[in-house]
Amino acid sequence: RSNLERACAIHVTSELERAELIRFKWRFPRIAMIPNGVEELESAAGAEPSGDVMEISSGQPLVLFLGRISWKKGLDRLLNAFALTSLGKLAIVGTDDEGLVPQMQQLAKKLQIGDRVRFLSRTVLGCDKAHLFAAAKLFVLPSYSENFGNTVLEAMQQGVPVVVTPEVGAAEIVRQAGGGMVVQGDPEPLGDAISRLVKDQA
Repeated sequence: RSNLERACAIHVTSELERAELIRFKWRFPRIAMIPNGVEELESAAGAEPSGDVMEISSGQPLVLFLGRISWKKGLDRLLNAFALTSLGKLAIVGTDDEGLVPQMQQLAKKLQIGDRVRFLSRTVLGCDKAHLFAAAKLFVLPSYSENFGNTVLEAMQQGVPVVVTPEVGAAEIVRQAGGGMVVQGDPEPLGDAISRLVKDQA
């Protein structure tokens, strides 16, 4: 609190982050909202992605989650919503520092979608990341709490439509850009958005 109140200014990356900060009701200095930028991804053309990336991206149409495998990312929301859809494969890709993959695999099995969900629990960079975005029909980030969400911008940069929840800081950018849908994280609206965008090529 002392550091924040005595700062010359505070940088937040979204209006959502600003609103959450103001809820503390401290004596803040100027709050500057400057969204994150993202670097241009490497081209997937001509490069050979890793074997595990090739395998996980072969199921089509591909719905992609790419980010830390963490409770806050709402992967339970995603699996429950995906269970209401009938098309496609879901790839959940990212580092699993919290050891959640076994729990998520059990949930997928319980929801009877174990054969439609694949996990790749490692960091994905360079042409591997570019290949995943190139293969994806849809990117989903259903976080419970997300100050921004760089992967949302990376997906839109690659022409991949996105579905995010209102708790994602970049949701406002999605609305303004028309690059996807912002929906509540309950299974029905999230599942409906996934089905709608997977089916609608335009």
